Amino acid sequence: MRELRRRVSRQFCRPMYRPLRWLSAGGLAVLATGLLGACASAGGGGGGGAFPTPMGDPANVVAHANAMIEEASVAGADTLARDVMASARQHVADAQIELRDKHTARASLRAREAVADATYAKALADRIMAERSRSAEEALLQQLPLAPQTTQVKAP
Repeated sequence: MRELRRRVSRQFCRPMYRPLRWLSAGGLAVLATGLLGACASAGGGGGGGAFPTPMGDPANVVAHANAMIEEASVAGADTLARDVMASARQHVADAQIELRDKHTARASLRAREAVADATYAKALADRIMAERSRSAEEALLQQLPLAPQTTQVKAP
């Protein structure tokens, strides 16, 4: 029985270990060098520059950021997440300046940061509102009288 287990395990494990034989210390070094070279030649992020390539028209991205800020403001983020909303508005202002100066990649980046800040501010406001609602519901639940305990009747 032991011999049968040994043969079966060799038969099934051998195909898995065979392709990894070439991956010795030297093979691993060659693989790592090739991977680093590929990353370096790619430039780190699609465009090869310091900033990522703009996604669509930067003016549309700025308009989308303004819409997201307005949506977060309607959700109550102006009062519940003031710092994050201030950051979002500052990023939009920076994006508009970069757009005016014809730095489209930077404008797009700043506008995407504004969208991220506005989304976070809206989520934070929603969470705070949910926590307030939950605590109010718990207070109402505490005010309810306790139900009388019923005794179980044994069946004959």
